[in-house]
Amino acid sequence: MRRGCLFLLIFICLISCAKKNGCSDTKALNYSQDAGDNNYIDDDCAYECSGIFYWDAATYFNFFQDSLSLYVDLYLDGTYIGSDSTSNYYSGGGISCNANYVNFMDTIYLESQYKRLKVIDQNGRVMFNQLHEISYGCRIYEVEY
Repeated sequence: MRRGCLFLLIFICLISCAKKNGCSDTKALNYSQDAGDNNYIDDDCAYECSGIFYWDAATYFNFFQDSLSLYVDLYLDGTYIGSDSTSNYYSGGGISCNANYVNFMDTIYLESQYKRLKVIDQNGRVMFNQLHEISYGCRIYEVEY
């Protein structure tokens, strides 16, 4: 009986002493005030990132001249994020995250990480295939061809 109680006491102590995952970064989606104490492993942060991909007139001209594409599809790490007309290009002035280009939202597990952006024209030809460093918050990224 004593051994059973001792075993149960040790088991309860081990369970209550196990470290939990958490995030002490206030910028993270899963921020926890408790994550800073010794019962947490501070490695489980998730960040929201969003932004737009756009192209300028020179890239538009190259899209059109090279493939006569009227629209393109954009993929981020293999996930479809949207389509846009090749003629919808940036022509100067201010640009912000709510501009009328291809917008995306994603969750990353570091403050920034690399993701592959692939642009495919209406004929299925890959026009752009490069890594972009995606950061938390709202960012603006240029597609160049």
